[in-house]
Amino acid sequence: VSRGAACMAARGEPSHVVAALGLDPVLARSAVRVSIGPSTTAAELAAFAAAYVREVGQSARAG
Repeated sequence: VSRGAACMAARGEPSHVVAALGLDPVLARSAVRVSIGPSTTAAELAAFAAAYVREVGQSARAG
């Protein structure tokens, strides 16, 4: 999980792929990149999704 490609991390700019979606720049900079591989299981994805939703909810409530 990261905010973008490792080679672009120092720039602090949104990825060109996210920027190409035409999102507002603030929203584009808040994008999260999730990488999975062939050995990633459905259970691992479900656990990640549940944790992500929980953390985003807590973050939104905190302001």
